[in-house]
Amino acid sequence: MDAEKVFDTKKEERWINKQRCLIVASRGINDRHKHLIDDLISMMPHSKKDAKLEKREIPEQISELCFTHSCTSFMYFEARRKTDLYLWIGRFPDGPSAKFLIEHIHGSGELKCTGNCLKGSRHVISFDKSFSEEPSLKLYRELLTHIFNVPRYHPKSKPCTDHLLSFIYSDNKLWFRNYQLYQETQNKQLDNQELYEIGPRFVMTPIAIIDGTMMGEVLYKNPQYKTKTAIRVLKKREKMMSTMRKEQKKEQKVKTLSIKDQVDQADRIFEDQKDDSFEEEF
Repeated sequence: MDAEKVFDTKKEERWINKQRCLIVASRGINDRHKHLIDDLISMMPHSKKDAKLEKREIPEQISELCFTHSCTSFMYFEARRKTDLYLWIGRFPDGPSAKFLIEHIHGSGELKCTGNCLKGSRHVISFDKSFSEEPSLKLYRELLTHIFNVPRYHPKSKPCTDHLLSFIYSDNKLWFRNYQLYQETQNKQLDNQELYEIGPRFVMTPIAIIDGTMMGEVLYKNPQYKTKTAIRVLKKREKMMSTMRKEQKKEQKVKTLSIKDQVDQADRIFEDQKDDSFEEEF
């Protein structure tokens, strides 16, 4: 027997699909964002993690890291204002790539759900019927499938499928959930099958689809998307208008009370004069 083949296994020989996904974040992410990234890395044994990136020449840095780690896809988490989180996903080297706004983030440790699964186990990816209707959603489905799909016989993956990743399109957003596949067997036959949520969970708001790796021609732009800055401006304006209305009501109330006091004083003066004239007559 050759010495080089001593440590060879059937699992490694059958490992054909060797795609990898780069997961990296920018500087400025908070603890909630970090917990989400850690949860995603734990459920993606084919992922490659790297250090935080500086916010300059991001497309060039992503391309270089994908080439270095032999990654065919990437997930880049961009933090802004230490509260807003944006996600870039895409294929390397030819694209396309898509940008999302991540909201309503809840990590698996925060949810404390009853579901559980093996670390590194493979999963089923589920999409609702909306992803088969619109062209933009079809492209999102392909990108998400390439990123979250754990290659069969991957050395770091477990030889079982015990959880399900769900993507649902509702209210112009993509809702992500992670469920445990619980199966009951009786007499070696499947008797019952249930889903228990594990976590994490988050909501993805589509922003745009770009032809290349985070740069190039814009293929699709969400017309219903509003930036966080615009939303903050609207909320600030509504708050100012509400404050102005309260001040106007307060001023109107003070003015009404002042007029009422003046009328009462005039009535008292008129009554006093009337009483004096009545006493003079009698």
